[in-house]
Amino acid sequence: MDQWCRHGEKTIANQVELPAASSASPTVCLSAFLYCLLASAAMLVTGCPREQQPMQASRSRASVALRVVVVNEPAVAEAINRLKGEWAERSGGELSATSKDWKKLAEAKQLDADVLVFPSRYMGELCVRGWLQPIRASVLESEEFNAADIFPLVRRELMRWGGETIALPLGIVIAGANDADNVHPGTSVLASAAPALVSSEGEAILFEPQTMKPRIDGPMFVDALQQLVEAGGKRADFGIDFAHWVPVFGFADPMLAVSTETRNGASASKLIAWLASAETGTQLAHAAGARLPIRRSVPVSATASGQNSGSRGTKLTDVFAKTMNGDKCLLVPRIPGVDDYCAALNRAANAAIKENVPAEAALKKAAADWEQITKRLGRGKQHSAYLKHLNVTD
Repeated sequence: MDQWCRHGEKTIANQVELPAASSASPTVCLSAFLYCLLASAAMLVTGCPREQQPMQASRSRASVALRVVVVNEPAVAEAINRLKGEWAERSGGELSATSKDWKKLAEAKQLDADVLVFPSRYMGELCVRGWLQPIRASVLESEEFNAADIFPLVRRELMRWGGETIALPLGIVIAGANDADNVHPGTSVLASAAPALVSSEGEAILFEPQTMKPRIDGPMFVDALQQLVEAGGKRADFGIDFAHWVPVFGFADPMLAVSTETRNGASASKLIAWLASAETGTQLAHAAGARLPIRRSVPVSATASGQNSGSRGTKLTDVFAKTMNGDKCLLVPRIPGVDDYCAALNRAANAAIKENVPAEAALKKAAADWEQITKRLGRGKQHSAYLKHLNVTD
């Protein structure tokens, strides 16, 4: 800039033909001097033109465009896109959400997203691939997310993998025993067995913690499946009896996380804190079909419980909160190949309930299928992922 200005001064000076010193009149010298002085003053006021370009570039960089990928839930992507205007007002940035089927995402080499919304069962696969980064302390400590409002069971079990907080929840989908509408009847087997299993088997319920040998054909699972067969697939109501059994989740609960590929980590972290806040998160949870709350401040709705409002609904909220404030739950194993393991358990449940295959024989077949899946994916890798699913760290 200095060279340009000096060059400009030279040019101006050259444009004024000063007479030789010996013949110069005072009037001409004074006029030339005043001309140069005025030109220099004008340049000081307006500055050099190139000085404004970096400022314009920095203003354009202030607007951050965030990409959100939603797994298996187009309705959630649509709901997020409806929040574009509000996000622009809050942050000055742009927001776009697209939906992808898990199978297509699993075949990809990279995530191509800043934020991911996904069913909780895929957390292990995503972490093993290195696609998710731990949640920043600034998010967990923010007033907007308000972590203290999240039920302890959700904070301690569902949000963590490998000893780190990986994702924020929007809502939970608890598996019900004897649910006639459950398209994943294997989770109903887990729900039926959970009370006896959690109180007697410790944390490693579904696999031997050292060998990854399946436990799904054990006596408690056989008894649970037999109970489902005898119930004939009748719907079980949550009701007040919900307090007497152990919640099973970690399958279809919608979760939010920041991608390791993002170049806008700070903005992406602010976005997930807002999307998972009490008001916005509840709206998105409903779009995902997760109608049971993860927050103390959000009551169990009548549509979620099948109960009428009033004192009965209030009591249901109280017993639900008591369960979620406790320390007992059963998580679907959040490890690679989770859909394959669940499909094998679904086949066993359907064989027993619909085809009259003895419960013990059906579950022995499921255990054999689980063993083959573990061998195919690598026993050592699956063992490591299972321990991280249990938040057991070295």
